[in-house]
Amino acid sequence: MIAQSRHVAIGEMIAHQCRQPLTVISMGANNIFLGIELQDIDDDDIKKRAKKIIDQTQHLSRTIDDFRDFFRPNKEIDEVRLEKVMEEAQKIIGKNLDIPTTRLKSR
Repeated sequence: MIAQSRHVAIGEMIAHQCRQPLTVISMGANNIFLGIELQDIDDDDIKKRAKKIIDQTQHLSRTIDDFRDFFRPNKEIDEVRLEKVMEEAQKIIGKNLDIPTTRLKSR
């Protein structure tokens, strides 16, 4: 019963980690299609949005590898720089952490 509960929790954690990049990928592709339909997108904008899709795909692939490696027996322990972890978290969360300056001035 405990093992089953752990597997459910791990599955939920993996699903949670995958949803954010998948949402960004889906929105990016939809925005490209919308821009084409509205004839309101240029080559530079398409390249920028495609790069973001590629970045999120690579992040998702690394996340899957991280979870796979997490369960690998006899794995080597690697040193991790906190700065790199924070940069990766910032890339994932992105603008959600930005506080509009107008809100700061009104306080």
